[in-house]
Amino acid sequence: MKKNFIIQLILFMVIVLSCDKEEDIMLDVDLGVGISYIDGLGQDLLDPNNPNSYDTDQFKIYHYKNGEKVLFQMANLDNPKGYFVFKEANMEYYRLAISEPNSYTEEESEEYETLTLLELSSTETDTINIVIRKGNNFLETRKVYYNNILVWAWEDAKARNFIIEK
Repeated sequence: MKKNFIIQLILFMVIVLSCDKEEDIMLDVDLGVGISYIDGLGQDLLDPNNPNSYDTDQFKIYHYKNGEKVLFQMANLDNPKGYFVFKEANMEYYRLAISEPNSYTEEESEEYETLTLLELSSTETDTINIVIRKGNNFLETRKVYYNNILVWAWEDAKARNFIIEK
C-alpha cells in the first residue's frame, strides 16, 4: 500500500513539474474584413460571370512582419492564400474575405496597427491598415482603413464589410 502511494506521489510530481509556466492563450481573435468591389455602374467586379471582373485566383496578400513584406502562403489552411471569395443568398455582391494576421509580439502596445497589401493584379495594389486592440485574452479590430480612407470603425457597430468602387 505504501509502495502504491509513493508511485502515485512520484507520478503526480512528474506531471506537475513537467508543466510549463502558464502562457497567455488567445481566446478571441476577431480581425477579418469583407470587401466587395463594384465599378462606376454598380457591376460586381468579383462576380465570375462578369467579363470585366477581377481574376481572383491571381490575388496576392502581403502582410508586413518586422518591417518586411511577406507573401501570405500557408498550405495547411483552408484558404492557403489568406483570402476567399463568396456570395450568400442574401448578399447583393460577391465578397472577398481577408483574415488579418493575428501574430503579435509581447512588445505590441494595447493598440497597434497592421499593414496589408492586396495585389488585385500585376498593376494594381491597394493597402489595408487595421488598428487592433490587444487585451488579456483577445485581439479585436477597432478601425479599418482602405487606401488610407477610414471605411469601418468599432463605433459603427456593424459587420466589417464594405464596398469599394473601382
